Amino acid sequence: MTHPFRLTLAAAATACLAATPAAAFTARLNGQVIAPKKAATLTVSTPAAGEFSYWLRASSDGDKRLRIVQRRGTSAFTVMKMPGPVARDTCEGAAGSIICTGFQTPAPRRATYTIRVFNDSARPMTVSLRVTFRRVTSAG
Repeated sequence: MTHPFRLTLAAAATACLAATPAAAFTARLNGQVIAPKKAATLTVSTPAAGEFSYWLRASSDGDKRLRIVQRRGTSAFTVMKMPGPVARDTCEGAAGSIICTGFQTPAPRRATYTIRVFNDSARPMTVSLRVTFRRVTSAG
């Protein structure tokens, strides 16, 4: 016969593990100056399926035209393009700089992802990008 205290302790330990937050980590580009028609690259390896959330700050003295592209192997897609619908919904700006928050994409499986920020404008742009990975079971 199992002692009742052991069962309670095992149930408490199981509940504690279930309440542990999902694995998360952050990768950053801090104040990277990107020349016109060039890109900055950030490589992220994920431990499991999940999602990326993005935060972007870009500044220049001209129009801000940029793209964030997420690639896994030969598969790539544009996460955000400025100008574009995602940028319109997630970005705010003042003269000289913009900040974009609240957009995310799936990371459907454990893999290495390359995230590139392309400066499609005619002037240098200073970019800070924060990409946070969070493990979720419903990704992809």
